[in-house]
Amino acid sequence: MDKIYDFEWLVREIDDTLFLIAGDGKEVIGNYQANDILLETLDDALVKFANIQDLTNFINYGIVRFVNSENEDDFIDVPIINILLLYKDTNELGKKDKIIKIEELHTYMRHNDQIISYGYIIYPYKIGKLSEDGMAILKIANSFDSLSMNEKIGALQKINLINYQKTKSYESLKR
Repeated sequence: MDKIYDFEWLVREIDDTLFLIAGDGKEVIGNYQANDILLETLDDALVKFANIQDLTNFINYGIVRFVNSENEDDFIDVPIINILLLYKDTNELGKKDKIIKIEELHTYMRHNDQIISYGYIIYPYKIGKLSEDGMAILKIANSFDSLSMNEKIGALQKINLINYQKTKSYESLKR
């Protein structure tokens, strides 16, 4: 039976290096932390080792769920292909200069039992440095659509190898 990987290490790295504050332009509605990587079907993003379709689904349909620290029912789902945008436009603690409109991320959020896809803004804050491996995956995801077929296969192989190595080291740390 093929081993299945869940990218838990990447969720932890994002959680350790980035948090989001969401607002409506007038007031803050919550602080959000990375909680999980899901597929658009809201299933866990599980990848069988060296399975091209699973890896492609991870890139094309994967979302990182950021959960409100005060109300776990409220969340922001950001496509994995757009997480790099959050790292590129980060703020320093104590400053709120850079914003990203929720519609720029091609995403939605849940707040007070409502699904919101426009009109809200996100302040991304970088609180640590993402590993080279984590950044490599985000860069591949962000540029995946523009790659040739051969480049896509190479990129998927790279993601597979990174995920395998990081999962092994992550699992050994948990023991």
